[in-house]
Amino acid sequence: LINQGTRSLSANQIAQKFEDTGAIYHADVSKDATVMTLRSLTNPKLLTPNLLLLNQILTQANFPKQNFLMQKQIEMQTIKSNEEDPGTLAMEAFNQKLFAKHPYQSPISGTLSSINQINYEDVKKFYKEYYTQANIKIAIVGALSPTEATQTVKLITQNLPKGQAAKPILEATYHQPQNTA
Repeated sequence: LINQGTRSLSANQIAQKFEDTGAIYHADVSKDATVMTLRSLTNPKLLTPNLLLLNQILTQANFPKQNFLMQKQIEMQTIKSNEEDPGTLAMEAFNQKLFAKHPYQSPISGTLSSINQINYEDVKKFYKEYYTQANIKIAIVGALSPTEATQTVKLITQNLPKGQAAKPILEATYHQPQNTA
C-alpha cells in the first residue's frame, strides 16, 4: 500500500512522474522488510526530483481506504489460490518445520484469519511507527561521489520522523531432525 498515493499525488501520478524522468521505482515486502528500489539517472536535474518523490512516498503516504479494502480482497484471493498450489503448500510446510515458533514460519501473505483481523487503522499505525529514520537502511550504487551520496541520503530521509528502532525479530533457529537410522 505504500505506493498507492500521497497526500497530493495518486499512484498513477507518481508512476507518471518517475516515467517522465526515465526512473524505475518499485516497492515490495518480505517477511521482515519493505524494499523500495529507485533506479535513476544521476544527472541532478533528473535525480533530485526522483529523490524528492521517493521522500514524498515515504513521508506522505495516504493509504486510500478503498485501496486498503481492495488489497485485503486480493490477498485473501491469493491465499485461497495458494491453498491449491502444491509448490506453495510445500514451501509453507517447509517453513513451518524449519522455523517452528518463529515469525518466519508464517506465510508472507498471512492467513485468511490474520488478513481478516487487520483493519485500516492498523496499517496507518504500523506506517507511523516503523517508517522512520531509525528503521531505514539505504544502499546506493552508481556514479555518485561520497558528497553526492550523502546529499542523496538527506533528500530521501528529510521530513522522515526520527522514530524508535524496531525491536529485533527473534533469532531464527531451526530444528535439526533426529537421525532415526
